[in-house]
Amino acid sequence: MGRIGVRRTILIFLSLVILLALEAEVMEVASQERLIIAINYRLTFNSNGTVLVTLLMHPFLVGRRGFESAYENMTVIMDLMAEEEQTASREIPYLFVDDPRKLEYRIIGHMRTVDDEVVLLYLEGENMTSFKGAVVLDVLVNLETADKVDKIGRDVYRITIADPYTRMDRGWVDFMEFRVGEGVELISYSWSPSEAKGPTVVEEGRLVWENFNEPEAPNEYVLELRMPDFQFEAAKGYKVAAVASFSNGMINVSLNNLGKEGLFYIRAVGDGMDQTRAIYLKEGEKASVSIPAPKPLKVEIWYGTTMLGEAEWVREEEERRLLGPPSFLVMAMIIVGMVMVFLSLIVRGESDRGGELDVTEKESF
Repeated sequence: MGRIGVRRTILIFLSLVILLALEAEVMEVASQERLIIAINYRLTFNSNGTVLVTLLMHPFLVGRRGFESAYENMTVIMDLMAEEEQTASREIPYLFVDDPRKLEYRIIGHMRTVDDEVVLLYLEGENMTSFKGAVVLDVLVNLETADKVDKIGRDVYRITIADPYTRMDRGWVDFMEFRVGEGVELISYSWSPSEAKGPTVVEEGRLVWENFNEPEAPNEYVLELRMPDFQFEAAKGYKVAAVASFSNGMINVSLNNLGKEGLFYIRAVGDGMDQTRAIYLKEGEKASVSIPAPKPLKVEIWYGTTMLGEAEWVREEEERRLLGPPSFLVMAMIIVGMVMVFLSLIVRGESDRGGELDVTEKESF
């Protein structure tokens, strides 16, 4: 083999080595890329006790070149949409329950791309990074099947929403938005733990949390909402009629259990005072509870964490008339009536005997 042949062989060999190295590098880069889905939540509360949960997702490929949006990658998008049912059952229930099997929900808006939506994700610096375009999924949830829904007043409910990722030790939600629908009133809000960060946006009927790290992200979001069309039945079958009166520094509450037996709580609250008495009532049982107080206060009747209603306030005389024994006047009228009936019976008896005597006398002649 001549020098030219040797050189050609060497060049071919080097070319093959370079090609193999490049291919290996490409394969290494490809193998190092991983798919990350940025997720934002938007929850809209309806007056009838349902919640529209909108899940907004933006996919990324992460590799040597950092974060690269995969929103235009149709393979990634189609793979994401193919997991609609798994996403709905894996992500959304943990907002409301520990056990996903307990939650009643249904998909009302199938996965689709919405170019005008924006997904926020924290990467670095002092602000969230926004990415245009989202894969959107809409799910309607029945709050009656949620773990933490308490009726705390007339048409007022305390609803606790969990961060599904801190619940599952999988990170945290970067962006959480709460909205109220028509007829719903946002009364108050809080979060836990208290050391976590509060909302970034507070508007009428809208709250937004932007969480930059896990310590800042609340584990739970607590909303108190007035929902007039929500027929909450957590305490179904429990009903207590209550009448309250005030006398000599005592609130006297008369109770009549019209529903199932159970342990009930009588709470007097107002003017910095909050006292509760517990009483167990069987079906149809009546009882009275007294609570010391400087003046009449609001009296609430509770079963568990559900308020059944408030006691109706009456004057003490009226309460005795409604619930107590008959008054002296009523008793006197009853006695007089009984005497009149007795006398009428005696008179009728005498009259009957007189008639019999007349007949006998006539027959003797």
